[in-house]
Amino acid sequence: MIQKETDFKRSLAGLFYIIKKSLIGMIISGLVLGGSVGLFSKKFIDPKYSAKSALYIASASDSVLQLDDIQIGSSLTDDYIYLITSRPFITEMKLRIGLGSEYTYAMLSDMISVTNPTGTHAIEITTVCKDDKLAADISNALAEVSVTKLADIMESSHPKITEYAAARGAQVSPNSTMNAMVSFVLGALAFFVFSYLKTVSDDTIKSVEDIDSMLQLNVLGMVNEAPTKAQTGDKKRSRKKKSKKTEKAS
Repeated sequence: MIQKETDFKRSLAGLFYIIKKSLIGMIISGLVLGGSVGLFSKKFIDPKYSAKSALYIASASDSVLQLDDIQIGSSLTDDYIYLITSRPFITEMKLRIGLGSEYTYAMLSDMISVTNPTGTHAIEITTVCKDDKLAADISNALAEVSVTKLADIMESSHPKITEYAAARGAQVSPNSTMNAMVSFVLGALAFFVFSYLKTVSDDTIKSVEDIDSMLQLNVLGMVNEAPTKAQTGDKKRSRKKKSKKTEKAS
């Protein structure tokens, strides 16, 4: 038990030693990667904007629908969502705002999402695209088309538009700040993993700190490394030069 606790403390000490040793590199690596990704997201990725319109569903007697479920009703909600995102609805919306043939049904259906907020009798139509004005136009036009066509198909009173999409919608992507923060963490983590693997694979002791952190041993003394022949020769030559300079000066 004591041996296991000692091993754990040693491994933990070694881990903190690696973190301390590679901290500056982790920060630099994180800053480089985070800054690069943040700059790329801001300069080279086209922003996308979101615009939302909303419908309120009423019964034929102009009162709120009375259903057993908390929402409009799962089956009825699915019917509304299916109809609003169907080809006839989107095609009529496309004609109403004069979109060209380059805007196919598949492309528009990917841009549009229809949801029913929990516990409400509302239908929200949200459009996400690169043009904020176009996103608002699509959401509003589809809401107006739905008011007429839903009443005819469902044989009920006309839904009421409770919210029109604003021309200046909120930017939903890219989130440059979040991308930079995540990249910073990944960059720092990648450098730490590299340092950890490098340290673990290297079992040589290079300094007094290595002895203390890796072996948990106290250093009693130090012996200087013996000079090599080349170093001894350099010292002798430097001494001769100094002596010659002294003789000339005298």
